[in-house]
Amino acid sequence: AIVAKGHLPVEGFDGDLYLPRRSEERFYAESGKVDFREMNPIETVGENELVATYLPAVPGVAGMDLFGRPVPTKEVCDLNLRLGRQLEIRGNDIYACAPGRLLFEKHGTFVKIEVTNEFSFDGDVDLSSGNIRFNGDVRIGKDVENSMFVGATGKVYIGGAVRKATVEAGASTMIEGNVFSSTVTVGMHEVLEEVLAEQLDGLLSYLERIKDTILQIIQIRGVQPEEVDASELKDLVRVILKERYLDFQQDKHEFIQKATNHSAQLSPEWKPVIDKLYNIFTDTSLTVVRNAGDFSDFLKEAHALVEHYSASGCGGSMLQLPYAINSALSCNGTIEVTDSGLYNCTVNAKKQVSVEGCCRGGVVFAGE
Repeated sequence: AIVAKGHLPVEGFDGDLYLPRRSEERFYAESGKVDFREMNPIETVGENELVATYLPAVPGVAGMDLFGRPVPTKEVCDLNLRLGRQLEIRGNDIYACAPGRLLFEKHGTFVKIEVTNEFSFDGDVDLSSGNIRFNGDVRIGKDVENSMFVGATGKVYIGGAVRKATVEAGASTMIEGNVFSSTVTVGMHEVLEEVLAEQLDGLLSYLERIKDTILQIIQIRGVQPEEVDASELKDLVRVILKERYLDFQQDKHEFIQKATNHSAQLSPEWKPVIDKLYNIFTDTSLTVVRNAGDFSDFLKEAHALVEHYSASGCGGSMLQLPYAINSALSCNGTIEVTDSGLYNCTVNAKKQVSVEGCCRGGVVFAGE
């Protein structure tokens, strides 16, 4: 017979965060060897990306000893969670409201998470730091050394010199030190988007002709646009364009290839238009454009993109530095050399070039 009976306590769980595993990128040179300049990518998130999942504390269940007395469990601790302005919690999932760099700070049960659009690095950019690529602003405290790369979609500030390196910025660049045998480009993604808008405008002349013919076919058949599916659209293109079909295919291929090769430099609204253009005429197994009705909607999106980026009046970018030698400087706005001038440099600005000091050798071009 059982004289006495008890049961063990069930311990609870402290509050915690589950962090989705992010893929580790490895960059390889053409020879197949690992490029050690690309081994330290910055942790970034995109808009509406899942950042973490909050796991609330779960209290334990007390046990009982042989005398019927309770056996307590350890007290559980929940997290004191603080979220930055660019984050929101939906249920127990934490999402980013804007793209940027993901920052975690943890002290005991206190956890702070935020997303910032600026990356600051106090030291030299060299092999120990790796190349720096960031969707936002970048601030470098010291020098950018040989063969290194610094790229940002926003502003770049460099507190030291740039030596045999490459610097790319979307908005502006200020370099406190001198520039030696380097390439610095600012705002050139705007030029790229103008060129793509011009190419897309040329493709639209073909696409509007296709649309008009499709509408005539729909009227003759007495059907709705939704009844002309993607595979039939592709066949109609070949019939409608006839001998100009190959020219259209070539122009389309060049546009998609250029856009794909420079996708990281493009504004987000380009991607859906590029995907739909590829879908309609290349891979009808996709369902981005399902019928003639979607095709008409696609043309409206493409026209809006062309109108926005053609002769958009951009050119507000700025590049400022004290001195450069044997370097290539390009800016979709104004270039200012503030101290000792230029020596044997290729300089190209869409607006103005202002130089304090001497210009010796090289080529200087200014649009204004």
